[in-house]
Formats: sequence, C-alpha cells, structure tokens
Amino acid sequence: MDKFSWFLLVILVSFSACNNPTNRAVETYPNGDWLGKLHLSGGDYVPFNFSIQDSLLIISNSTEHIPVGILVEDSLRCHLPVFGSNLVFKVVNRDEIRGFWHKEQDNNMSIFFSATRQLISDSRFNHSSFEPSKHFQGKWKTTFAVNKNEYPAIGIFEQDKNVVTGTFLTETGDYRYLEGNAIGDSLFLSCFDGAHAFLFAAEQFGDSLSGIFRSGKNYIDSCWVAVKNDSAELSNPDSLSYILANGPPFSFSFPGINTKTITYSKEAFLGSPVIIQLFGSWCPNCADECRFLSDLYNEYRGDGLEIFGLAFEKKQPIQKQKDRLSSYVDALDIPYPIGIAGGPSKSDASKMFPQINSITSFPTCLFIDKSGKVARVHTGFYGPGTGDYYTNFVQKTREFVRELLAE
Repeated sequence: MDKFSWFLLVILVSFSACNNPTNRAVETYPNGDWLGKLHLSGGDYVPFNFSIQDSLLIISNSTEHIPVGILVEDSLRCHLPVFGSNLVFKVVNRDEIRGFWHKEQDNNMSIFFSATRQLISDSRFNHSSFEPSKHFQGKWKTTFAVNKNEYPAIGIFEQDKNVVTGTFLTETGDYRYLEGNAIGDSLFLSCFDGAHAFLFAAEQFGDSLSGIFRSGKNYIDSCWVAVKNDSAELSNPDSLSYILANGPPFSFSFPGINTKTITYSKEAFLGSPVIIQLFGSWCPNCADECRFLSDLYNEYRGDGLEIFGLAFEKKQPIQKQKDRLSSYVDALDIPYPIGIAGGPSKSDASKMFPQINSITSFPTCLFIDKSGKVARVHTGFYGPGTGDYYTNFVQKTREFVRELLAE
C-alpha cells in the first residue's frame, strides 16, 4: 500500500457498527458546536461543521451559513426546504448525535449521519492539528474523471496555516463552498449544504495534485489531477450555447406553479428586455442563480425587466412538482413567475428549445433584448463561493441588463 493510500485509510477511517440511537425523549436541545459526518460506502465520510442554538441548527461551509429550524417530534428533525432534504437525529448523550440525512427527490436516499461535539474549531478532518508540509494556496488547472468522460475545472484555494477553503469551477458551474485541512502533503476538502455531500482528497507532488472525489453515497471519481497554474481559464460561458441562425421563432408555453400557464412570445414582450432561466430545484448552482436573479428582478422590474424561470424537475406527478417548486420559491423568496418545462435532462431541454444549438448545463440563462432578439446565452453559474469570479459576473451582468433597458 503506497503512502497516500495508507494516509487516506487513516483519515477516512471506517466507522464501527453502531447500535440504533436511544429512544428516550428529547429533554433539551444539544446546544453548541458539532462536527458531523455523513458515512459513505466503503468507509469514507463527508465531515461538516454545524452548531445548535436552541431550536436552530446552522450548517457551516467556509463563509456560508445555512440556518435550519429544528422540529421536535419523536426525534429531532431539520427540513432543508430549498433542496427538499431532512436531517433526522437523536441525542445519544451530551457529546454524541446519530441519525440520517434523507433526500426526498433521490429515490428517498438515506445516508447515516453522526456527530460529536467540536473540540477544535478549525478542524474537519482527523489529525488536522498536524503542520502541513505543502501549501495549496492559488489556482490549479484541474481535470476530473481522468480517461473517462473527462471535464476541465479550476481549483481556487486559500490557506491559513492548516485550514483550506475554496472551490472548483467547471464550465457548467462550481462546487460551492469547500472547506477542509492541509495535512502533511495532502489536501482534504468537504461540503454539505443539504443538496450534495462532497469529499475531495489529494496528495501534492511538486506543482501537481492527484486525488479522489466522492459525491453522495456511491459516486467515486478515482482519479482527478491538477497542476498549479495561476493563469488557468475555462471557456467563456457566453460561448458554449448559442441561437441557431435558421432556427424557429423563440416562444414557449408551459404549466405555471401559481398560474395556469407561463407563456412567452416575441410579439407579447416587444419593448421589454426578458431573461429566461432554465433551472432545476435539485441544483445548488441554480439556487445561487435564483438568489441573484431575484435581486436583479426586484431592482429593475420597475424599469421594464421581465424574468421567467423554467424548471426541469425530476419526474413525478405534476401536482408534486408544483408543490416542490412552491416550497422552493417560498424558501428563496423568488418574485418572478416559474413554470414547469420538463424533466432534468439536458438533451430533453435541448429538444424543447430547438432554437439553441444545445443546452449543456442547468442553469442556463437567455437574455432577450427589447426587439425580441436573443442577445446572449449564458451557460452555468459561478456562485458566491467563487469569490472574484462571482463578483465580476454580478457587475458585468448588471451592466448588460442596464444596456438592454437603455436601448
């Protein structure tokens, strides 16, 4: 067994078989700071930090903080409405919690969850008090799924002693807020936000990284590589999808969640710039985009800006889709109209919009000018976890919307 495999075995240690949590009634909330672990197949786990303050549980990933109310039933339950998942747990003793993360839309997927009181505030991974021998600060040109459906990415990391934060950008979005530790010559990062559970582990060799990536209960990318490169860039997200020159006129009509239909035609909206958002309530990058578009709509709707959200949802009866989206809209306080356009397939979305060469990502945004011409198709979304990439996108998009309004 090589050094890195041995080190992973130590860090990502298998947990012993546990008895079911006790059934005693919950007398008090287990207030304080906790280190949670989502236990995956093969003995790996995704660590994450959270705190409990009476009836509120707050999940933390780097600078992101997700407050969730705690319901007291026969156990403690936290419903995360944005992504339709639940943390259900019981207090074993004052220093231990056990339960499950239950994801409603993924075939009722459940992952065993445990937590112990947080003793070291900057620790996610075991032995994180060790001084790192390598530093990961900077930008890394990355390739995931080496030799199998490869795709490019950029890792952007900040390091303070042995604490590392950052994310990976891809051509369709980002992996949101990652946090972890540098331990010796290895890097460990994780994220849990109620939608996804991510685990990244890598060893540094000179100016390169080689590692594994785990997502959810079973997905494993057994080989991703990265090279330190502060000038690394990805394709322009405004160039990946485009309107075909001889395509049919752009229009649509889909069921609305609060109205009978959501309808667009060039003739009906002449004189108003329109943004069409293609998204899914299961998609974390889409939630980040919804927050941004909600702010944009509230700021410029009085000047004539229109926004429509078209949801591509996991297949279930239409009323369940509407109920799921209504909960999503309420949780994010989305002010613009939302319709249901189809299932969560990029190929299906491409067929529904034959005016576009292809839909390669959720989310995708179409910016339509006052004359009804599609002025820009933006693929993916770099959220607030990407730092300057997000700041620059927000600034440039606001400027572009003001240009469309001024035409």
